[in-house]
Amino acid sequence: MNILNRAIVIAGPTGVGKTKISIDLASELNAEIISSDSAQVYKGLNIGTAKITEKEMQGIKHHLIDIVEPISKYSVGNFEKDVNKILNQNPEKNFLLVGGTGLYLNSVTNGLSILPEADKKTREYLSTLDNQALLELALKYDEEATKEIHPNNRVRLERVVE
Repeated sequence: MNILNRAIVIAGPTGVGKTKISIDLASELNAEIISSDSAQVYKGLNIGTAKITEKEMQGIKHHLIDIVEPISKYSVGNFEKDVNKILNQNPEKNFLLVGGTGLYLNSVTNGLSILPEADKKTREYLSTLDNQALLELALKYDEEATKEIHPNNRVRLERVVE
């Protein structure tokens, strides 16, 4: 389902006024708000996220805020599924998609490219390499991309090789 047929998107970095605009617009349109902020999904992660308060919500229903524990993983794939579930469960409702996580916004407006799972044996082998050996291997696979990655960023270097 294309969210652009069902929601108005309000996007931008933290602290530019998305909250006030979204509350005013949601009140006018009798809409609910879906947060597209990758940090606001986590319970208790309030500092640095400019997470909306109960008072600021002014009775407007908000989705995908404080839904997972900080020790849990929540991915863009989870976000896309959750947004589609909200839309499907509320076919007559108006929505605003509000936030600044570009990857999340892109996933529901353009869809995700589904990548295959990493091979377990490859992952195990890569974990045995020191940073220098991993860097050299990544350079053989994709020199241009590897030059943009910090030599100690093992996760991204491993993804180049995978």
